[in-house]
Amino acid sequence: MTISPESNEAKNAASTVIVVIGASGDLAKKKTFPALFGLFANDFLPERLRIIGYARSKLDKDAFRDKITSDKLGKAPKEPLGKFLDHCDYISGQYDSADDFGRLKAEIEKYEKTFLDEARQAGVNNQTRTRIFYMATPPSVFVPVAKSIKHGAYDPNATNRIVIEKPFGRDLASCRQFSRDFAELFKEHEVST
Repeated sequence: MTISPESNEAKNAASTVIVVIGASGDLAKKKTFPALFGLFANDFLPERLRIIGYARSKLDKDAFRDKITSDKLGKAPKEPLGKFLDHCDYISGQYDSADDFGRLKAEIEKYEKTFLDEARQAGVNNQTRTRIFYMATPPSVFVPVAKSIKHGAYDPNATNRIVIEKPFGRDLASCRQFSRDFAELFKEHEVST
């Protein structure tokens, strides 16, 4: 699904949830959330959107928002930034815990139900649910996180995407192993690098 202003299907999707794994780290603070804010401020993201930060750090919602706005986002205009932050939430959990990712799934489903109800009330017939899992984590935890997503937060009846930000593997052999591990968990069209 292309997310652009020209894409009515994307803009009118019943539900889009973006989960930023590693949300309390530097990559998320300096790159991922500023990029998401830029897309949001330019109206490139769907209307029914939730962005959930997920990381091991024990943060409440306010501490999480302070953390992601302490760098580049802190310089953003207050009104659009406030609206963007209204779409953001945070859940703490371990990267290798299907149970913690099960809690994440319950949170995603809560938003999806709300969004589906809103879509129906708005007369939107599109009932597409999109889940995007964005890995802003060290490469060493890509596979454990992917396994936890697959066993704890993946929904075969939704459109699932996993986005890997960084290069992976130390050499050709480890890169091939990583590719095999991911191929066992996700279909090729579900993985973006």
